[in-house]
Amino acid sequence: MPEFLRRLRREAMLFLFSRSMLALIGGLLLWPILVLAVDAYDLFFPILEQDALFWVVGALGLSVLSLLLALGYFLRKTPSSAEMARQVEEANPDLLDTLNCAVELEGKSKTTELSFMEKRVLAVTEDKAKQLAWGRGTRPGSTYWVSLLIGLIMGGALSGWSMGSSPVLKAFDSMSEEPGLSVFTTKTGSAQASTYEASAEFSRGTDVSVFADVTRGHRGSKYAFIEFVEEGETVRMDMLSTPIMGRFEFVVPALRDDFKYRVSTPSIEGDWHRLTPYDPPSLTSAKWKVKPPAYLRQDNIEHEGFGYLRVPEGSEITLQLCEVSYSVLFSKSPLINLTHFLSFMSIAGNIFIIILKNYQLFLILFYRSSQGEIVSQTNCPSQPHKQS
Repeated sequence: MPEFLRRLRREAMLFLFSRSMLALIGGLLLWPILVLAVDAYDLFFPILEQDALFWVVGALGLSVLSLLLALGYFLRKTPSSAEMARQVEEANPDLLDTLNCAVELEGKSKTTELSFMEKRVLAVTEDKAKQLAWGRGTRPGSTYWVSLLIGLIMGGALSGWSMGSSPVLKAFDSMSEEPGLSVFTTKTGSAQASTYEASAEFSRGTDVSVFADVTRGHRGSKYAFIEFVEEGETVRMDMLSTPIMGRFEFVVPALRDDFKYRVSTPSIEGDWHRLTPYDPPSLTSAKWKVKPPAYLRQDNIEHEGFGYLRVPEGSEITLQLCEVSYSVLFSKSPLINLTHFLSFMSIAGNIFIIILKNYQLFLILFYRSSQGEIVSQTNCPSQPHKQS
């Protein structure tokens, strides 16, 4: 390949490189501009974490698409050897059109044999190619390259800044396994409150506190609101802050009916939960029948309800609950004193346990709520009374 043709193709590749850098810097600058636009939108219309990734990917896709379109455009506009020769001829009038002729003759030589004069033109052009200033009129000036450098620095700096913008952070948070919002419930005002799931069951009339722990806020601030269904309409209310940073509370007073709600933040939309009231089982009647020892020749004692009852030692006590009778022997057996446990019975899936402590008979009712919680209801006098 002749030297002049090699130089022309090199100048064409240099032209393509300069325009490719321009396309790259354009795409690099477009990315932070689009992210800035999305960030401004998020300022006035908060974007959810679950949607932030689509916004960021969309902005990135537009930037890459613009880059590819610009590259394709400049690739199609890359000058051929003949076009580069004309530019060189315009910058070097002393060539007297020999470079253009040489390029045409070089193409012609691939199909036909050149004449002596045509070969002479190629030889003269080859000699001049070694002394020609190829960069004159074809290469971008220093101002162009300085502008590209400044654009590259600005694009890199702005792209680095965009990584800390709210939409990008939300996009990363959406892929995190750590929840940004957690909800739990407790009984309001309980000194040693047990925590329950967001959807839980409580006895009817209980005041229930709904707590929300916000670990990821919106644009540096943390707050939460609750939405609940009331009379077929969705009501929204702000939750109250608590002394614990990032924790918010809402009290559902006197739970009577199902309470459907969800807790959300400007960046996180929570799931719907339900608080369900239930009526705990209660004893409707309790009848006690005491049969004193035969040697005392005393009449049987009958008692209804609960309270204190003095009975002779060694008496047989029968407890009737819901038409179910169960008999135990009231005595000072060492076995009973050691275990304080006489026996248990099961009625309709609930368990009644008879306990003897300090000669005082207690009845403890254990039942399991529909949410699986074990609940106890105890009939224990505040001051046990010794029986003689």
